[in-house]
Amino acid sequence: MNFTYIDTEKQLLDFINDNRDIKWMAFDTEFVGEKRYHPLLCLIQVVTENGSYIIDPIPLPSLSPFLSLIENERIVKITHAGDNDYRLLNNLYGVVPKNIFDTQVAAAFITTTYPISFQKLADRELKVRIPKGYTVTDWEMRPLNPKHLQYAINDVIYLPELWKIMSKRLEERKRTTWLKDELSKLERPDYYEINPIKEALQSNLLQNLSQRDQIFLIRLLAWRRTEAEKRNISREMMLPFKSIGMIVKNIHEGKSALKHNRMISDKLMEKNWSTFNELYLAKPTDEEKAIIEKLPRMEEETPMQILSFDFLHLLIRSRCLEQNIAHSLVLPKSSLREVVENDTVMRELFSNSWRKELLGETIMTWISEHRPMQFVIEGDHCRVSMEN
Repeated sequence: MNFTYIDTEKQLLDFINDNRDIKWMAFDTEFVGEKRYHPLLCLIQVVTENGSYIIDPIPLPSLSPFLSLIENERIVKITHAGDNDYRLLNNLYGVVPKNIFDTQVAAAFITTTYPISFQKLADRELKVRIPKGYTVTDWEMRPLNPKHLQYAINDVIYLPELWKIMSKRLEERKRTTWLKDELSKLERPDYYEINPIKEALQSNLLQNLSQRDQIFLIRLLAWRRTEAEKRNISREMMLPFKSIGMIVKNIHEGKSALKHNRMISDKLMEKNWSTFNELYLAKPTDEEKAIIEKLPRMEEETPMQILSFDFLHLLIRSRCLEQNIAHSLVLPKSSLREVVENDTVMRELFSNSWRKELLGETIMTWISEHRPMQFVIEGDHCRVSMEN
């Protein structure tokens, strides 16, 4: 195992001094998130032009010297699926990265596969087999087994070579700026801002409830998040999601209707009933009413609308196959309906021009005008047009 293990302040400062003038840095993190609201950062694996390193954050008084490298725009940061790493560092330390290159996202611009695991990418591009046996290691335990450390460093030592190979292909296909545009969102502070009601708005429960119950659901999820954060336990430990639907749908029947429900712990209800009841009975605020008013109304789709969405998805997928780019990055089918029906979501997705350039004017018009299509079958041909 040819790497330097860093677990003292002096070693970290020596690492910074040795790598002050580097042009690039590949890194990955290992953390433990189970049973915690805030994940515990356990290891940072780093490769630079000067060597390989494993930084142990647990005994270190501060990571500020290393974090300054993440924010240094002169240094290219190379990751694979780095969104999780950057989100963790931002959550714990407020770090916003600069000048990043992600091999998983880069692969989507030169192949039709996205997302792709690091193991599969290294095997395909470098003919290297990376073991997967330690993916659920308890990274908090000390001392760590040498095999665990070898597994950890394997996640970064191949990143520089992948960066060089993929950068060349992107340049050949004139997609370097496309990748930079797509990754630029990770370099904005607002990308890491947490919408306090996002969980509620994304819940399938919300659509089939009365306004009063919708507001209670929003309050209940907010309470769960706040209490879990205070105690640094997972939201699921604070209040299991499987119980939330039962509580919301039956709270109007009173405590007795919930106390002996097999989906809800009696202990949970004894401890929290008064809080839940207060959340339910409190009068809606103007802000809460405004949130509910802005919720999209679910309407049953006509067969022609369903067919139109399917055809539009096939058009997008066909264009992506022609250009050898992953449609699941460009516009996955699961997101297509929301993009077509929500102007705000569409503006955000197409704020970078590369998607417009790839899809072309006709497909962009069909996406933006929200109109169903007409299908006319003539012999062995099908003529498709937008309805007026």
